[in-house]
Amino acid sequence: MLGRAPKNWWRKRAPRKRAACFRTKTDALNAFRAANEHQIQAAGGMDQQESPSEFDAVNHKYGTRARTLAEALWAALPTKRPPYCVEDIDLEALNDTDAGRTSTGFRFPDWVYEQRMAAEQEAYYREQYGLGGTMRKRGTHRATASVRGWDRAKPKRMSARRRVLDRCGRDAFLLVKRTKTGLTDPKFPIVATGGGCAPDCRGLWAAKQRASQTGRKKLVAKATRIASAAGCVWAMTPPR
Repeated sequence: MLGRAPKNWWRKRAPRKRAACFRTKTDALNAFRAANEHQIQAAGGMDQQESPSEFDAVNHKYGTRARTLAEALWAALPTKRPPYCVEDIDLEALNDTDAGRTSTGFRFPDWVYEQRMAAEQEAYYREQYGLGGTMRKRGTHRATASVRGWDRAKPKRMSARRRVLDRCGRDAFLLVKRTKTGLTDPKFPIVATGGGCAPDCRGLWAAKQRASQTGRKKLVAKATRIASAAGCVWAMTPPR
């Protein structure tokens, strides 16, 4: 049997971090709560007392006697130790309660679905193109290694990058800035050192990953847009 839910846990501010998993159960559940405010209000709120029979789907499955939605939500995340992942919340059981059948039903936050799609794309690209390294555990879905061969093909030193810039122009990089001394500072290369000036799908993937890790959403979108136009497999939605 699960432990008793802390009093008023849902009154804590929802975390700003759009993460798949959290260090505390309260943060994970409040992230879920914030994404389902409309559904919760339609069901009468978190602390409205009901008959335990209205939460039978949760109570029977987890051996609880939830009488409020707050208690049912607490029981629906049965993880006993961190990390507490939003995707581990028993959505099926919640939507089989009277509260879940009200309005449109409970759902995970949008970013959970986005991260799931990103993970599917990454797994598909690994299989097709042999992306090395490992994925982090339980839903963070962050690539930890570059595409095979790109580390050797990319222009690493500034002198090599400027030669590529001279040969192919600004389109060979996701970002080109000028330093205080007036020199060009090309970043996020997407064209290989030798050969032509066509975007390299491996370079686009690596640039997208690095931009994502540094929070540059516009560069992530730019890399994806160029990759899609270039026909890169990873930029396409993988077949289900």
